[in-house]
Amino acid sequence: MSAEPLYLIRHGHAEYPPAGMPDRDRALTDEGRADIEKQAKKLLARGVTLKAITHSPYRRAIETALIVHKTFPDAALVEHRELHPGGNAESVLMYIAELNQPTLLVSHLPIIAEIANGLTGAMVSFYPGTCIAVTRQADKAFSADLAWTEHPS
Repeated sequence: MSAEPLYLIRHGHAEYPPAGMPDRDRALTDEGRADIEKQAKKLLARGVTLKAITHSPYRRAIETALIVHKTFPDAALVEHRELHPGGNAESVLMYIAELNQPTLLVSHLPIIAEIANGLTGAMVSFYPGTCIAVTRQADKAFSADLAWTEHPS
């Protein structure tokens, strides 16, 4: 396993669904879009490079990924079906173990916190738009250190 950097971001603020709208169809609010644009610029200012942006199949995560992609246009956009709110964190951890390039995962609560905890042991408060960086250990597929946390401002 390579020790390539890994970043996790929770989608931005999303609209409250009108009656009958499935949760998966909720869009970002204007505030959510603005927060993610700021977070993408902060990533760039930190010197982050991304080769892939892997996102949930839910609309608000896709929109978040697309906003970040504007700042990192060379990154591949990849959908991972288990990154949704009720997804299988173990499956995602197995996916992460195989990553060999700098990647951003775009997801939701509670699974994003479960993934962060599974990698680092840390309990991270993921507000909408919160991004973390983890430094993976080259010799341990499921072990990483929390490098930094960036909440939207």
